[in-house]
Amino acid sequence: MTAVIVTLNAGSSSIKFATFSIYGDALNPEPEFKGQIAGIDGDPFMEITVGKDQSRKERLCKEIVSDHGAALDYLLNTIDERLGTYQLSGVGHRVVHGGAKFSAPQILTNETITQLEKFIPLAPGHQPHNLNGVKAAQKRWPEARQVACFDTAFQRRQRPQNNSPYHTR
Repeated sequence: MTAVIVTLNAGSSSIKFATFSIYGDALNPEPEFKGQIAGIDGDPFMEITVGKDQSRKERLCKEIVSDHGAALDYLLNTIDERLGTYQLSGVGHRVVHGGAKFSAPQILTNETITQLEKFIPLAPGHQPHNLNGVKAAQKRWPEARQVACFDTAFQRRQRPQNNSPYHTR
């Protein structure tokens, strides 16, 4: 049985995902399938690409995708259907704010999620949606390891340019 990793980027108006197969110790860098539900706040649609070339886009009924939570459920159902015989090993989540404590990818537990909820005021347009994606994936796939990667961790490693007003010597 082939193992797979799902990546999930639950944003405010769209939810993006991709699945990557693992063969032995090697991760295939090309997604098996990827896609998104976009227009959650207006005219929702889903787009899925299988392999490199097979892409389809479909309008979604506003009653089915009535809000962000419903869109997330619909997307996770779609991923489940497509996983077939693949064994889900883990889910990687984009989380906007990791604060000062989280500067590297982090395995998510109830305790870390509680700590990350404290950063909602720092990123109110994103953090709640990111964490709702984590919670939905935990509920859907309790056996899979959930891992967060933080935007703030990336930004923390950036060095100011010499012409930056924030550059100090």
